[in-house]
Amino acid sequence: MRDSSRQQHDILIVDDAPDNLSLLSQMLKQRGYVVRTAISGKLALNSIHAVPPDLILLDIMLPDIDGYTICRRLHEHDHTKDIPIIFLSGLHDSEYKVKAFESGGVDYITKPFQVSEVGARVETHLTIRNLHQQIQRKNALLHEQNVRFQILEEASFEGIVIHDGQRILEVNQRFEDLFGYRRTDIVGKLPLNFVAPAFHQEVSRRMTSRDEAPYRIEGLKRDGTLFPAEVQSRMMPYQGQDVQVATIRDLSRQHQLEQENRALKTGMQDRYRFGRIIGKSQTMLHLYELIAQAAATDYGVIIYGESGTGKELVARTIHDMSGRVKQAFVPVNCGAIAETLFEREFFGHKKGAFTGADRDTPGFFDASHKGTLFLDEVGELSPLVQVKLLRVLEGGGFTPVGDTAVKHVDVRLVAATNRDPQELLQQGIFREDFFYRIHVIAIIIPPLRERREDIPLLIEHILREESSGRSTPKLSGNMIEHLVNYDWPGNVRQLQNTLQHYLTTGELMIQGQRVRDVKPRGIEHNIPDSLSLSKALAQVEKRIIVKALSRHRGNKTATALHLGITRRALYNKLEKYQIE
Repeated sequence: MRDSSRQQHDILIVDDAPDNLSLLSQMLKQRGYVVRTAISGKLALNSIHAVPPDLILLDIMLPDIDGYTICRRLHEHDHTKDIPIIFLSGLHDSEYKVKAFESGGVDYITKPFQVSEVGARVETHLTIRNLHQQIQRKNALLHEQNVRFQILEEASFEGIVIHDGQRILEVNQRFEDLFGYRRTDIVGKLPLNFVAPAFHQEVSRRMTSRDEAPYRIEGLKRDGTLFPAEVQSRMMPYQGQDVQVATIRDLSRQHQLEQENRALKTGMQDRYRFGRIIGKSQTMLHLYELIAQAAATDYGVIIYGESGTGKELVARTIHDMSGRVKQAFVPVNCGAIAETLFEREFFGHKKGAFTGADRDTPGFFDASHKGTLFLDEVGELSPLVQVKLLRVLEGGGFTPVGDTAVKHVDVRLVAATNRDPQELLQQGIFREDFFYRIHVIAIIIPPLRERREDIPLLIEHILREESSGRSTPKLSGNMIEHLVNYDWPGNVRQLQNTLQHYLTTGELMIQGQRVRDVKPRGIEHNIPDSLSLSKALAQVEKRIIVKALSRHRGNKTATALHLGITRRALYNKLEKYQIE
């Protein structure tokens, strides 16, 4: 939380993704910034020229004007050319980053991002800009203690070092923490390459070229440990000479996450799954992105979806991908807990608190300390219960039944409901303060009828899992087609129950009707029983596409809409199956 006595900086976020705007806006407002948003390049330019912000977070891919063009235009005008611009983009290749810095950007953050990282970088660039503006306004040398005060006051998330290319002239507290040295041990005494062996050559080049693009080094701690770091620097006057003010960010955690993400993406591409979630449709790929973004933060998450869509599975996946994976995941069915038992269940109780309390018993919050607490069907909680939960979530702690001491826990909350959130608010079922506390990140799970192309994958997965090591049974083409065309009001849970019944009885029942193994009307040949399940599914998928094309007289847009897939996905399947 920022000190309210400091200047309130004005930040503009330009992004066409509402989820990103919401997440970043809330984080920056919590830090005390004034935040504006724009969803297009034209709106952004109009807002900037009317009232120039102190810093801009700028997406590259916008619906009208790309971020590079916006950045270049701003550098053409005196009143906007010095605004720090941090690019936010899902483009990872170095050529895009180079183009961003050539356009005038001061930093480049790739998506999915961590909000804490964005906040740290915003803080750092505002610090450097403030310092630069102060030097320009005064047009005089600042005393060494004043420079140190300004730096240490504003930049606490990243290490900052002032150097002349050879020796260290000043550092902040974060720099001392990163490298394990005290300021008095290194300032004016140690050469720069003592804390970064390969630093000197790069520093010399950048002091000559005045290159401000970030670059990576290996930092050397006092105990001899090497760690990956990112450096960004700017030339400034200091005590009568030009020096570099460099920020240093520890990349150890990011390096680990990058490795995990690469492995995760490779696995998903190979098996069309994300953790234990099955699906390859566009709606599911978007769902995977939201899960990954949610896992990278500790903000509240609420999951919306019809019964049977897998809300708890999504919550578990968020937990498993987060830094809390080694701690407990505690699911709670809110509809099964009476209001009179709420405090006992959630807060626990002390021995002797009531008749039968023969020992101290922890509650759900104790069990999920440092882990994740999943509140399923959170819409069933009464407003009074919501107030008590809100107090815990906002740091007020809780008191076990029969105790007087207040306990505090570190819990990440994930909630879920199958009800419309706006209706819950309008009906007064959800308190606004509680709703917005858990609604920082919203994830909507699509029903099975809206992702029919995933049904064959789910059939194959469920049959394999339920067969328990035995040979996987085969379904006829007629059976698979009925399963794909059915709307599944109970979603994946209903599909699983249907297939479990089939494995137990040998009968495939849909809506109380037995699906017989006969040739469906309009298909000339049955699928041979000798085919493997994957080949049988492919034949059924091809026939369904051909029938849909025929029904819509070759109209690919209408066919894709009917099948619940994108036009691009349809074209890929037409090419795969050589359908003219």
